[in-house]
Amino acid sequence: MSNRITIEELQSYLWNSAVLLRTSIDAGAYKQYIFPLLFFKRICDVYDEECVQILEEYDGDEEALEWEENHRFNVPKGAHWKDVRAVSENIGSAIVKAFRAIENANSDKLQGVFGDGAWTNKNRLPDRLLKDLIEHFSSKTLSIENCPEDELGQGYEYLIKKFADDSGHTAQEFYTNRTVVHLMTEMLKPESGESIYDPTCGSAGMLISAIAYLKGQGKEWRNVAVYGQEINALTSAIGRMNLFLHGVKDFTIVNDDTLKNPAFIENGQLKTFDLVLANPPYSISQWDRVAFESDKYGRNFLGVPPQGRADYAFLQHIIKSLNPKTGRCAILFPHGVLFRNEESEMREKMIRGDYLECVIGLGANLFYNSPMEACIVICRMNKTAARRGKVLFINAVNESAGSLSPRVKWQHLQDYEFFLPEMAKQKELAELLWAMDRTKQAYKQLISATDELVKSQFIEMFGDIKSNPMNLPIHSLGDVCTVERGGSPRPIDKFVTDSADGLNWIKIGDADGSRYISRTAEKIRPEGLKKSRWVVAGDLILSNSMSFGHPYILKIDGCIHDGWLVLHFDERLFDALFLQVYLELPSTYQQFSSMAAGGVVNNLNSELVRKLPVFVPDIIVQKQFAAFVRQTDKSKFALQLTGSNLNLWSSSETRKLIRSRGL
Repeated sequence: MSNRITIEELQSYLWNSAVLLRTSIDAGAYKQYIFPLLFFKRICDVYDEECVQILEEYDGDEEALEWEENHRFNVPKGAHWKDVRAVSENIGSAIVKAFRAIENANSDKLQGVFGDGAWTNKNRLPDRLLKDLIEHFSSKTLSIENCPEDELGQGYEYLIKKFADDSGHTAQEFYTNRTVVHLMTEMLKPESGESIYDPTCGSAGMLISAIAYLKGQGKEWRNVAVYGQEINALTSAIGRMNLFLHGVKDFTIVNDDTLKNPAFIENGQLKTFDLVLANPPYSISQWDRVAFESDKYGRNFLGVPPQGRADYAFLQHIIKSLNPKTGRCAILFPHGVLFRNEESEMREKMIRGDYLECVIGLGANLFYNSPMEACIVICRMNKTAARRGKVLFINAVNESAGSLSPRVKWQHLQDYEFFLPEMAKQKELAELLWAMDRTKQAYKQLISATDELVKSQFIEMFGDIKSNPMNLPIHSLGDVCTVERGGSPRPIDKFVTDSADGLNWIKIGDADGSRYISRTAEKIRPEGLKKSRWVVAGDLILSNSMSFGHPYILKIDGCIHDGWLVLHFDERLFDALFLQVYLELPSTYQQFSSMAAGGVVNNLNSELVRKLPVFVPDIIVQKQFAAFVRQTDKSKFALQLTGSNLNLWSSSETRKLIRSRGL
C-alpha cells in the first residue's frame, strides 16, 4: 500500500534522526552514522518492494526471488533491516555485521560504502540510543513508490546542508553552495553520452548537478558515465550513497589522493573526460610538491606550484584530464589564483596555451562560516574560432555578494555586454595595470615577510620543538593548559538574535586574518549559553575541524560552537602571544595533521590537542618575544593600510586612465 512521503515529511524525518544523536555525538560526526543507516534502510525497503513485484510477476514463484537480475542489490539472509531491528543487545555489532554482509554480497557496487563508524563503542552509542535510531527510521517505508529517487535525493541534499549548518564548521570540504554548482553546470551544458569527472568530488554534489541538468533538459541521462575521486574515506562513501539514492548507476568513485595517486589511468596516461566540474580544497599546504616536480603524467606542464598553495596542481591535473576535442571544465577556486605573484608564470603559460576561456569573479560569503571570495575558472580545449586567443572576464560580485543563495545565474551572464577596444589600446592599458599590480604585489610580499619574521624570531629565541637545542622543559599541552570543546544550541537559527542582550556567537568566519578575534557577525540569545561554551577576552581558541589547527586570541567575551576548542592557561606560565605563535608554527601544524590523519574526517578533538608537546620557556623571555610580535604586527598593519589605500588609488586611477585613453 502506498504511503507517499512528502518532501516536508522526509526532511523532518531525516533531521529528527540527527536530533536523537545530540547528547552523544558531535555534530560534525552525525553524517558518519545517519547516512549509513539511511542507506541501509533504503536498500532493504527497495529490496522488499522488488520481492512483492517479483511474486506478482511470476505468479508467486519464490524461486524468482533468488535471481540476481531481479534485484538492484542483494540483501543476504540475516542482514536485513528487520534482522537488526529484532536485536536488543549488542546492536552496534549487529549493524556492523549486516553492513559487511551487504558490502560483500555486492562487492562490485558497495564495497566500503558504509564507512567505518565506531558502531560498537557503547560509551558513545549505547544499545538504547541505537534502538531509538532504528525505531525512528522504521517509522517510514523508504520504497521507491513511497519515496522516488529524485525526492529522496532532495532529502539527502537537505541533510548534507543541515549537517554543514549545524556542525558550526567551515563546510566547504563537504558541501559546496548548490546555486554556484548549478551555475557551473549550466555553463558547461552536459550532453547525453558524455563522461563527467570530479577529481575532488566530496559528497558528489557536482556530479549529481550534471545529471539533474540533463533531466531538466529532458535529455537521456542514464548513458552518462560518472567518475569521481575523493581523499576522505567517509565523504567518498557518502558520495557513492548520494549517487545511488539519486538513481545513478554508471559511476565510479575512488577513495584516494588525486594529486598523489590519480585513480583513472589509461595506457599509462591520465584518462580524459568530456566534462570536469571541481571545487578543489583551497590552497592546501600538505601535499607532495617534490613528487610533482617530476610527475610521470606530465601534470606540471605549466610549472610547479608553491608548497603552501596546491591550487595550480589541481588545475593542471584537470586540464590534463580533458578530452582534446570535447573537453571543458568549470573550477571553483579562491580569488587569489587570479593574482598571487608566485603563480604568475603559470598564469601566463595558461593564457599563452589558450586553455582559459572565461573567469567569473564571485562575491564573498558564498560559503558556510567563511567570508572568502571565490571565482569560477572555465577552460576549453577546443575553442570556437571566434573565441581563440580571447578570455572573457565577468565581474559578478554585485550579483552574488553577501548571500548564501546568490542571485547569479548563467542566463544573466551569457548576455553580458561589454566594450572591446582595439588590441593596441588593450595592450597599452594592460601594461599600466600590470605596473600597478606589481606594486601591490610588492606590498603583499612585505606583509607576508612580517609573518615569516615572527616565525624566524621564535626559532632564534627558543629553537625548534623537535630538536629543543636549549633543553627547555617539555610538557603535554593538557598538563599545562585546560582544553575544552565548545558547544552549539540547536537548531542554531532559532537562537540567533539582533537583540541588545545577545551574546557574541564566535564563528570561524569572524577571524579576519589577524591573531585576534575582536567582533562577531552574529549574536545568540542568552538561553543559548546553556548548550554552548562561554569564553572571555584573553582566552585562546583553536579551530578543531575542517580548517583545523588555527589559533586566535580573543578580545571579546562570547560563546563558541563545537568547531572550536578553548585553551585556558596560567598567565604565570604562558604569554598568550607566545602560545598563539607556537600553535601556528608549521612544525606544530604538521603535528596536528599527523594526529588528525587516519580518521574519516580531519578532526582535532580535545584529547588529541592535550597530547601536543609544548616547551615552557621563562615567562620573562616569552614576554620579550611578545613585545617583538606586537611591534611587528604594528608594522604589518601599517603595510596593510598602505596596501588598502593603494588598492583604492589604483581603482580610481584605472578609471582615469581608461577615460584618458578613450577607452
